[in-house]
Amino acid sequence: MKKTALSLTMSLLLLTGSPIVLANQVENVGFSQNESQLKLKKHLNLKKLKLTADKLKKFGKEELAKLEPKVLSFFDENNIKDIPSDAFLGISLAQFSQLDADGLKGLTIAQFDKIPSGVLKALKAENLGDLSEVVISEFSLEDVLALEDGQLKTATGKDLVRLLVNVGKKHIGKGINQKVKPSDLKRFLPVGWSINEAGELNIPEGESLALPAVLTPINLLNNVVLPKIPNLGKGFGLYGAGNPFLLGMNAALKTANLGQYNIEQDADGILQVKDNSGDSDFTLAFMPDKNNMKQAKKGKKAGLSTDKRGFFVLTTDDGRDIPILPAPKDLKKILGLEKVELGEAGDVLMKLAAGKHIFGVGLFDPFLTAAANGLSAGVHFDENDIKGTKPAKVVYEDGSSQLMYPTVHKPADFFKAALKIAGVEAVQMNADGTLAVLFEGKKFQLEPSFNVKESPLPKDEDSVEPKIEINPDGTIDYTIQNEQALLTIPLNIIAK
Repeated sequence: MKKTALSLTMSLLLLTGSPIVLANQVENVGFSQNESQLKLKKHLNLKKLKLTADKLKKFGKEELAKLEPKVLSFFDENNIKDIPSDAFLGISLAQFSQLDADGLKGLTIAQFDKIPSGVLKALKAENLGDLSEVVISEFSLEDVLALEDGQLKTATGKDLVRLLVNVGKKHIGKGINQKVKPSDLKRFLPVGWSINEAGELNIPEGESLALPAVLTPINLLNNVVLPKIPNLGKGFGLYGAGNPFLLGMNAALKTANLGQYNIEQDADGILQVKDNSGDSDFTLAFMPDKNNMKQAKKGKKAGLSTDKRGFFVLTTDDGRDIPILPAPKDLKKILGLEKVELGEAGDVLMKLAAGKHIFGVGLFDPFLTAAANGLSAGVHFDENDIKGTKPAKVVYEDGSSQLMYPTVHKPADFFKAALKIAGVEAVQMNADGTLAVLFEGKKFQLEPSFNVKESPLPKDEDSVEPKIEINPDGTIDYTIQNEQALLTIPLNIIAK
């Protein structure tokens, strides 16, 4: 490794060498203990009304209009998709107001386009965040004007900024009367927020940031699933107005005396950090942590730091805190996979075509190195590691390699399940894939394993909530649904 690469390595190692402090709050951890029962009750209510999938697929606007408003509360994100889009021409304000988080989450673009604008008055602050970003991008000016500004002023910052940066994207160029303007959004802004004529947003410190997502690549393979990754080439404002985040992030590297390195975002949304001096082919791979981007505290200096979880944070000159998560360099170029899914937290779920490990869930090391001699392209687990806790090696066809540490699939769901256990006060995922838990005032570390087991869904059930079981030997099993099967990930408990 040459001197320039070494300087960045040492800078990063010095940052990550600090102890990881447990966060005392976890984002989005509200979770009803009766959620499984609630979903089951919804299905049973629809069954009682004989509203089968086949029947719903034949609905027109007259059939939907005849449903009692209460019936709309029985739909979840899966079965609401059975209703044809044209049927939504008949939905009333009273019916739409009954759709809960599950139902709103499942609305498709085609269905939303058919909903009369006046019906959107039923959209309240508490359910604004349940609409998908692609649906929000379908809002026309008429839709925006139908929203209740008094309600939206009480929305959480994270939900409101998702609306403000994504609203009306699809209606640009469809005529001046359709385009949402900054002045149309001013009435929704809480005290301390502002938007200028160019559409740039200004928000108080600590509030969440959001950006429009990177468009799904045209050449994305069918077996590769990517999350919605923020487009860092955009700014924080309407339609991405304002200074591109990427410019601020590269300026932050210069402030941290790492100006020879440059960050670029590829078509998949992955950040590639490369040596711009030409002295080495040193590369790191990251992705923006969309759920934890915030307006920095006033006076915080631009540069590079780590957050409480141990992940890197770039702070821009204009006060944006942008955490970055380790990511695979290119999921499309990992050989030997039947399917691979990148999660919002950087977790990667792999289904391998052959070998002892059919499934693997891991968090990548951002550093790319040259693969060991004789190691072929593909995923290599340590076959002598009985516990399955040692890192795997992912080798690309170009000879570069990344380590992958075992972790859990969809960490946010693990947090929710863990926080339902009496005595658990806080949970977080660390930068090495382990999980830190605060239990009755004591710190513990959970060490996931690659020894993932697959099992069928219980009979007559199509949806199972994530669960954590503590075994007699002191280990933990975390079970989560993956398509039409269950995956169980073992974890060891280590006292700190």
